[in-house]
Amino acid sequence: MLFFYLILASSSAMVGQNLTYDYQPVRNLKPSDQMIEEYMRRYYFWGTSNAIEDPKVRTTFKKFIEQKTDFLTALDSMDMLIYGDSMTDLVERIKDNIVAGNPKLKNVEIKIFIYRSMEPNAFSLGEGLILVSTGLLARMPDIAQVAFVLSHEIAHDAMNHVFLNLLRISESLHDAQLKRSFQKANRNKEGRNTQINNVLNDFIAVQMAYSQRNEFEADSLGLVYFQHAGFTVDGAIGALGVLDSADYLMFEDTLDLRHYFNFTGYPFKSYWLDTENSALQWERDTTLFVIPDSLKSHPDCDVRIQRIGELAAATDHTATIDVAEEESVMQMLKDVFQFESLEGQLMSKDYVMALYMSLQLQTHYPENIYLKSVTAHALIELAAAFSRNEFLAYVEFADMNYPSGYNQILTFLHNMNSATLYKLATYCLRDKLALVPDHAYVGFLNTLNEHKDVITEEVVNRYAQQYKDEYFTGMLRDKSKSPLPPSRK
Repeated sequence: MLFFYLILASSSAMVGQNLTYDYQPVRNLKPSDQMIEEYMRRYYFWGTSNAIEDPKVRTTFKKFIEQKTDFLTALDSMDMLIYGDSMTDLVERIKDNIVAGNPKLKNVEIKIFIYRSMEPNAFSLGEGLILVSTGLLARMPDIAQVAFVLSHEIAHDAMNHVFLNLLRISESLHDAQLKRSFQKANRNKEGRNTQINNVLNDFIAVQMAYSQRNEFEADSLGLVYFQHAGFTVDGAIGALGVLDSADYLMFEDTLDLRHYFNFTGYPFKSYWLDTENSALQWERDTTLFVIPDSLKSHPDCDVRIQRIGELAAATDHTATIDVAEEESVMQMLKDVFQFESLEGQLMSKDYVMALYMSLQLQTHYPENIYLKSVTAHALIELAAAFSRNEFLAYVEFADMNYPSGYNQILTFLHNMNSATLYKLATYCLRDKLALVPDHAYVGFLNTLNEHKDVITEEVVNRYAQQYKDEYFTGMLRDKSKSPLPPSRK
């Protein structure tokens, strides 16, 4: 029981939150600068200290490494990474159970960062660093499912797949035969584009074949780690089933938008749901969306599930692990993962998805202050984008591939203008959040809404003095450096 109480003690601000009332995102718990710099140093060493003889291949490989480090740096600079909180503690505990059951891993450094994203995903960056998304954890309430994903990624790291993949692609791009094939296709006057595309597809197919092979290898070794730790094959199959649904939003149903946007002083307009301004981009043609198996980086989950079943049947692992404590913590955190995914949408400025998620979550937590604030926040930011003539950069058109609920939000937004969006945000703040006392997020939104034309340093200082919140003060200060254009009133 010690782990259970340590989790509660180390994360009372998260686990102890009353989600029916409010939520405070994890904003101050992230990897230290020293930790990030250490991985930057390791990846730099990949690019500079290798045995690649061909200078062109070496240069390309180094560029791939730089892209890899840029990706990690970007996540860190956007505050998307989470570390040292109860979510990380839980996942680290699962990892420790895997290591404890596999003596070969006991001297291997494995570190896990959680990052905010709706997309259910996990991947190895090499050097023992594994990233796990809040979206994945939100969809995997079973500890064994998370354990298989971690075992799979640890296997990738053990087989050095990240380094070898980047090296193989670098070498392939400078292959003499590939260059001759492109030159030959380019010389043809008739069917040139088709032949060039064929060469590209052949190249991609070869690379994806290697990638799929790596996935099978990671499944096989990962299953060994997984079973040695005492987990049963049902967890592995369940995990792959979750990943098979990764292309679908967690929430798909339409919403009663009238319930959220019908105010005494500003009633809901029926034409806001008129589909004329958001007509679907094309009629469904399934041939447009079918990706050949040869061009996929991962094998189909059905195939992976079958192979996992066959591998498990050929082994005899009767020992099981007791993860009742971890399961209890997982149950307490299952909705926290959703809230942090929502925070990630705001951080990445995906205001449409933030609006959609905040409304969907309000069906479960109708009085939650944070969710109501995110709704108002998304409306304000989209109104500002409309004023800057950048609305379409944020709001795409409805699509036959999107679920009905998301298409409904897109339809709703395409029937808006900046003035309407600002009005809706104003009424959300007045009717739903006006009675919230001294709330930093609500205060930030009121400041943003009242000073939409320009945010001066005086406005920032006044907010900082009243709320003493570094996060939102910083956001206001950033906006004050880039004055907003006049709103359309």
